[in-house]
Amino acid sequence: MAGDEVGDAPADAEETPAAEAPESAEGAAERSASDEGASESEAALLFLDPRLEESEAQALEGALGRPVRVCSEDDVNEAVAEAQALVVPFELPTRSGLEWVEAIRLRERSCDPPRPPLPIIVVSKAPTRARVLLALRAGASSFAFQPYDADELRVRLESVAASGATASACGEAEAGS
Repeated sequence: MAGDEVGDAPADAEETPAAEAPESAEGAAERSASDEGASESEAALLFLDPRLEESEAQALEGALGRPVRVCSEDDVNEAVAEAQALVVPFELPTRSGLEWVEAIRLRERSCDPPRPPLPIIVVSKAPTRARVLLALRAGASSFAFQPYDADELRVRLESVAASGATASACGEAEAGS
């Protein structure tokens, strides 16, 4: 069954509220690839997730064996230009993660010459079949569950890489445009 392949969850699955930790989230959003454990020359796995705790980002970095960078919606354009792949939640505080996926895909097609797609993994705490299909139709490369699991992300990234998707960026994306 095709739906089983993307990890269906019951449509009535409840989304667990994110922990309120503005200082930690702020610190994580300002963390850059030049921080401890990340090399500027090595492209980072980019998380567009202001709710991602710094300690969780560091744990993922260690488990994945690659630099992890957390960015806010305000600095996504600059960060995407240097990213190996992007992980974006289905729901964000100010815009839909799907709006960012669509904006990045539009930007890639608008480049002269057009750029190969940046691998984008959309994540959700309530991954219903409808959400998975919406994300894939918007241009996501894959879909994963939250909370973040290093093994699942590794498999998703390997699958995307095997399909031939590569990281690139051109210009600026503007969600909701």
